[in-house]
Amino acid sequence: PPPPLSLALPPHKEPSPTCTPLCPLQKRLADEDARTGSSDHSMSRRIHFIYERALRRFKNDLQLWVEYIEYCRHTRASKRIQKVIPRALQLHPTVPGLWSYAAAYEFDTNNNAKAARTLLQRGLRICPAAHVLWQDLFRLELMYVAKLRARREILGLSQSEGDKEGTEEGDEDAEADEDKKKTPKKKGILDGGLAILVARKGIEAVQESKNNPLLFTFVSKFFSLAWELDAPPPVEETLLQLLDESSLHDSPHAWDFRAQYSFRKGAHLRKQLAEEEDEVDGSKIPQQYHAGPAFEQAKQTYARAIKAIKTPHMYALAATFYTSLLHGNEEYQDLEQEVVLELEKLYSEATQDELMCDATWEGSVSFKRATGDLAAAIQQAREATSTMRSSVVLWMQRIGLHLEEWAYRQG
Repeated sequence: PPPPLSLALPPHKEPSPTCTPLCPLQKRLADEDARTGSSDHSMSRRIHFIYERALRRFKNDLQLWVEYIEYCRHTRASKRIQKVIPRALQLHPTVPGLWSYAAAYEFDTNNNAKAARTLLQRGLRICPAAHVLWQDLFRLELMYVAKLRARREILGLSQSEGDKEGTEEGDEDAEADEDKKKTPKKKGILDGGLAILVARKGIEAVQESKNNPLLFTFVSKFFSLAWELDAPPPVEETLLQLLDESSLHDSPHAWDFRAQYSFRKGAHLRKQLAEEEDEVDGSKIPQQYHAGPAFEQAKQTYARAIKAIKTPHMYALAATFYTSLLHGNEEYQDLEQEVVLELEKLYSEATQDELMCDATWEGSVSFKRATGDLAAAIQQAREATSTMRSSVVLWMQRIGLHLEEWAYRQG
């Protein structure tokens, strides 16, 4: 983005007390300029003129186009920005970020969901494997669902009336899209049917592009958006189904994500129920809720994962999740004893199966130290360095423990 004008112009200096006072005519002209802002307007026109001349000469400079668009947005030149963005897209149609910017401007500034959707679909026709466009279209559909649901709650409409509203209202959204015809009938607009369709088509497009190393990041972003925007339950259920149907269904990261997502979802629902009960009781302090059932689901998922994929990476992912519960949010303190037992069991199994990697050894040593047993941590570090002799991280961890032991004895 362009630098602020205050950085591009010389610093403003206050008039000296010895300056000659203005005559009455100069005062009147100065007051008129202050009221109308004519000087600011002329300066802005001059800057726009300079940008236009520069872009006529350097049409292929993408950064210059971005700076000009940002300046138009900063100065609220809405008419001009609506002319500049199409020109930039015409010259740089293969840049996904420009399509995303144009769609965001239409949705956020002009409140035009139909135009934003059209721009993203056009961008996807040109860049079918662009992750950011699929994710932005998925976000757009979820935001529009949230908008319709909020309107339905305000108007007091029923579910069937809300579906009718979402269908009739939008040549703006539903009927204008040919993709809606492909949406399953049981998935209405308010259930996130269009968002589901976007996620399905996006995963298919990325898999066809042979970009498998980034496929998990792409799919996990859909889950993050669904969680962030409070998507309807059918959206999350379908995303889990799509994950199982994709080429990632047997990967360690997919198992790790299933376990973490089930725990987070279960804990969140139980917390909501506790808060609702608290509202009924009229108390301001939320009642205590137990995340044990959610943790049990995650533990069972990790057990199935380790049975299906017995690799050091899978053990490391499970250990990382359990450790995050110990050092994470205070609301999971009731799980501390269960997590400690599960970690001890996990490290013991990984050691017996000889599937300890650098990360697992490091975590096991840190776990022993966190329990307060320095001697056990040092013994574990010795075993780790004897097994992984080339690991710099493990040797540094062992040296730190020995220094801590020396400092304790000296003190």
